[in-house]
Amino acid sequence: MSKKYKFLIREALEEIDLDAISKDFENPKKIEKRKIIRKIKELLENDFNIEGEYTINDDLTVSVDGNVSWKSEKPKLSVTFLEVTGKFNCSSSNLESLEGAPKKVKKFDCGYNKNLTSLEGGPEESEEYRCPECNLLSLEGAPKIVKIFYCYDNKNLTSLKGGPEESEEYVCSNCNLLSLKGAPKKVKKFYCSDSKNLTSLEGGPEEVEGYYCNDCNLLSLKGAPKKVKYFDCINNKNLTSLEGGPKEAEKYYCYNCNLLSLKGAPKKVKRFDCKYNKNLTSLEGGPEEAEEYYCNNCNLLSLEGKPKKVEYFNFTNNPIYDKLRKEGKL
Repeated sequence: MSKKYKFLIREALEEIDLDAISKDFENPKKIEKRKIIRKIKELLENDFNIEGEYTINDDLTVSVDGNVSWKSEKPKLSVTFLEVTGKFNCSSSNLESLEGAPKKVKKFDCGYNKNLTSLEGGPEESEEYRCPECNLLSLEGAPKIVKIFYCYDNKNLTSLKGGPEESEEYVCSNCNLLSLKGAPKKVKKFYCSDSKNLTSLEGGPEEVEGYYCNDCNLLSLKGAPKKVKYFDCINNKNLTSLEGGPKEAEKYYCYNCNLLSLKGAPKKVKRFDCKYNKNLTSLEGGPEEAEEYYCNNCNLLSLEGKPKKVEYFNFTNNPIYDKLRKEGKL
């Protein structure tokens, strides 16, 4: 039979009121279920963009082999999903709840929902989970294991408790964090930068490759991982010491703080940058080996503590630099 005739037959069958024909002898529950299925199909058509094939399961949840985008301004998802193999995007809408979101999904994005205060009801399994710039008050309900987790720019989020326990990249910058307790213990990249009320790193990750805690209000580096590849604690205006910070690092940035000493810095680095620490008068306690070393624009009075082995050394705009230059020693 040709595709044309199959299509016409299907259309004709859809026009038949099966409910009216069968109401005298069919189970009323089956009739009601058929009505619900028709309603679900209508909602999928009107409220979502679906790229791929969908299946309405026996429990009336929906599984999608493909991607789903929410296009409605309703405060709640109109259909309950079970699984989406691709991406589920319900960002930049008017959602107040994640109820109905798929329990399992590859990529999930509910960011920029200004009325969303909770992740409860959302996915339990996801590789990538994005919930930035909402109005989250808690991370309870987030999946426990993810590859990428973004919850940055949630201005009322004060705690990471309830969030993922395992992640490769975790970004919680520019929130209102008071503590890092609840953060995953092991992560490749961790960003808690621009947390203006964060004074301590205690409770945060213990194993990290790249750690970004710049532009906070840190009073100490205690709680930082002992070994990192990249460490950035710049622009912490009340940070006076590096003690408690990483002992091993390839690149270490601590400029524009209020350092009084370099004690606690790693002994060997590829790049070390402590410039613009206006109260730093000595390099003692700092790295002994470095490929690049920047200590310009400080208040250095001598070069005591300068690394014994260094390829590039910049100490311009310091009293000792001006002194040596006047003496013709540069």
